[in-house]
This record gives sequence, structure tokens and C-alpha cells, in this order.
Amino acid sequence: ENFKTFLANIKEFNIQNFVFSSSAAIYGTYEKPIEEDFEKKPESPYGETKWKGEEILAEFAKENGVRATSLRYFNAAGAHPDGNLGEDHEPETHLIPKII
Repeated sequence: ENFKTFLANIKEFNIQNFVFSSSAAIYGTYEKPIEEDFEKKPESPYGETKWKGEEILAEFAKENGVRATSLRYFNAAGAHPDGNLGEDHEPETHLIPKII
């Protein structure tokens, strides 16, 4: 309901473009590289709420003429610098470490 209230404010302030920060968690677990058109099968409350947010946003955008998109991040932050937590990639492939 909070997201729907937020979208009502978008309409009220005549915002025409919106980017939603979603997550690859909407896909669940696959044993092969994930493609955008794969079945959405979230396995956690986090993934479920991101997928529901995408659905609500798509319906809102269609009904209100708003241009909207969802970005589905795959572990954008990467590993902890000391290597004790998260994935370790050498060379680094994650978005946020590469841009900072």
C-alpha cells in the first residue's frame, strides 16, 4: 500500500519518467545465466516485494501514461574489501566498485 501511495504522489506532481530499483532476486535460483525473459520465481520476501513492485509500477505506468522502467541488479556492491564476505571477483565485475 505504501508503494501505491507513493505512485499517487507521482501522478499528483505530474512526474512523467520513473526508474524503479528492483533486484535479480525476482528470478530465484537458476543453474545457468539468467536472461530477462526467464520465469519470475522469487524465493524470499525481498524478491517477492520487488516483483510485486514491478507489477504495480507497470500497471500504474500503463494507466497513467508514465514512462517507467525497472533495473534488476545482480549484487551490484560485490564483496567486502577484506574478502571475508560476499563474492570475490578478480578482476572486479560489479557496478558500484567499478564506478567509485
